[in-house]
Amino acid sequence: MDGIDACLVEISGSGRRLRLRELAALSARYPRGLRERLIAVASGNSSPALDVAELSKSVGRAFAAAALKVTAKAGLKAGEVDLIASHGQTVAHRSGKPGCTLQIGEAAWIAERSGITTVADFRVADIAAGGEGAPLVPMAHYLLFSDRRRTRALQNLGGIGNVTWLPAAAEPADIVGSDTGPANILIDACMELLSGGGRHIDRDGALARKGHAEEALVQEVLRQPFFRRRLPSSTGREEFGLPLARRLVSMGRRRHLDDADILASVTRATARSVARSYRRLADTLPDEVFVCGGGAKNRTLMAMLSEELGGLAVATTAALGVDPDYVEATAFALLAYLTLRGKPGNVVSATGARAPRVLGKIVPGRNYRRTVLA
Repeated sequence: MDGIDACLVEISGSGRRLRLRELAALSARYPRGLRERLIAVASGNSSPALDVAELSKSVGRAFAAAALKVTAKAGLKAGEVDLIASHGQTVAHRSGKPGCTLQIGEAAWIAERSGITTVADFRVADIAAGGEGAPLVPMAHYLLFSDRRRTRALQNLGGIGNVTWLPAAAEPADIVGSDTGPANILIDACMELLSGGGRHIDRDGALARKGHAEEALVQEVLRQPFFRRRLPSSTGREEFGLPLARRLVSMGRRRHLDDADILASVTRATARSVARSYRRLADTLPDEVFVCGGGAKNRTLMAMLSEELGGLAVATTAALGVDPDYVEATAFALLAYLTLRGKPGNVVSATGARAPRVLGKIVPGRNYRRTVLA
């Protein structure tokens, strides 16, 4: 919830002949006060339905502004863009069968303000088909990053971590994917608590790098119910949000740990949770690990992940030609592209759905007839 990523891409072809070219990208802050309202709702605070509806409107308007801004950055006009894909902002997600999920950021506001047909709310079709609704990026990872010779793990380190396991020469049915547990969510929450709200992130992992991990705090993270569930599975702020962060900070204080030690412990727990998920998903380590998302900038987390994987080299997706900051935005653009073509966007071996499903809801913009009905 630290901002809005927007990426404008040009997509053509399909399958292994799919081609994608980035035209422009940016990250925008949420308008003042909006982030705090989102965190309050997502942390489980009781909120009147009207307040959630108002919040969804505000988020949708912010998304529309980001879409128009990245379009202008590419030197294009809104009328030259065919489609907007909006993941939405997750404020609730319950795994299991049947699960439920809520991503707000009303797509009608995006389509109205931009004039561009919008595809949004991707997760619920998978959940209705018996899946977890997450992770949804494996199909995009497959189309963008699979290799005929080497087994790759594509690890997203956003708020929650998720991995796509791409065996060498994989077909879609061979893909394995799952959430891996916390990524930035606990590190950021602890940073905010330790700094009294003055800092939202441990930039570059600088503070954690000065500390020493306390195993008791690491194990407190790894005792969460998510790590006892069979993979693939999904998780969210309900398990790894502020309540757990407060407990970790309190434990650290009782053990007379300083801020750096607490951050080092939470960062180590995050790295170990990723490595543990790999061993639960597959019988062997991958040949290569490529990381995207904000956690790719945390050098301490990246180093700890390599250590937890027995010294395996860990690189970012920049090595594969895709900016790690915008892999998630690019992935949902690809999912919207598949939706428009009537192609499934979920991977059943990752989400547990009964069958592949076309994902998302299409909200017409002023270009609807040209884009969808042509």
